[in-house]
Amino acid sequence: MNITAVLRDSFDVMKKNWVLFVPFLAAFVLMALISLITVGSMVPFGDFESMGTMSQKEAIGVAGTSFVVFFIMMVLSGIIGLLAHGMTITMIDDALKTEKATLSGGWTKTLQRIFPLLIAAVLVGLIVSIGFILLVLPGIVAIFFLMFSIIAVITNQTNGFAALAHSARTVFRNIKATIVLFLVLIALGVLFAIVSVILGLIPILGVILSIAASAIFGVYTTIFLVISYNKLETEPDTQPDATI
Repeated sequence: MNITAVLRDSFDVMKKNWVLFVPFLAAFVLMALISLITVGSMVPFGDFESMGTMSQKEAIGVAGTSFVVFFIMMVLSGIIGLLAHGMTITMIDDALKTEKATLSGGWTKTLQRIFPLLIAAVLVGLIVSIGFILLVLPGIVAIFFLMFSIIAVITNQTNGFAALAHSARTVFRNIKATIVLFLVLIALGVLFAIVSVILGLIPILGVILSIAASAIFGVYTTIFLVISYNKLETEPDTQPDATI
């Protein structure tokens, strides 16, 4: 697999399909609104004078309510993020197959696969979390072998459990190519982090530019993963090639 060609093809797909940015940006706006509502519901914790007059029972009640609100916010944000990610993958798959990606098509197909997506996302999250608890390295290994799980749910129409096995099998069969691919993703992540820090130094406008940079990074890396997965599925056991 020619990594450089995949990087170039990913950029071409992104350039021709600006609609791919819509799910990510819409998810960001919705999650920001949810965060604002959540912060508003937890105002008593910011009012130290009123907290000082609370009884222990009232303080425990406020703390419990805030925890529930925070938990609901996390669940809603996770679902919104998963829907946006699923739509983006679906629309990329459509763009690669038909050269046309639409929001309506992405939304409909993602809803049809919502339960397998939820199962795969929860399983990956649990496995990776346990891996990081076990001295970090197992978590990184889990991310490496399960990085195609959500893509497999969409492109291969598999169930949530089979998607994890499918991802691990694809990585194992193409271990050299996927190691290079994984290192490229890390390099892109480092580049994005550097850009984000620089943009963060710019007052007001930096926030908008950071959101744009996040959208570009998210969409581009997703396209890169989908194209790489398709190539590894159709051309297994090929050696990685980074030449131009």
